[in-house]
Amino acid sequence: MGLFWGNGEKKAAQPQAPADPRTEPLTLGFVLDSGGYIRSDEEFTYIIRDMHLMIKQLLRENQMLHQRLNKLEAEFQANTQVTRTL
Repeated sequence: MGLFWGNGEKKAAQPQAPADPRTEPLTLGFVLDSGGYIRSDEEFTYIIRDMHLMIKQLLRENQMLHQRLNKLEAEFQANTQVTRTL
């Protein structure tokens, strides 16, 4: 009887790993021909979201470098004004 109905033992549910939010499908836009939104596949979504995170990081680094450059320019101008007065 175990052949068709099983042997009565229930398997424990396997805990599923949480899905990576970067692989959730993106909605690309509304297309009239298909009658709805187009969804991207996982690979394309991962690439786009990964690029988005890299751009955010580059923008942060760019702002930090800009602030540092402004500080160094101000120090340089202060030093040149001191040497001119001497």
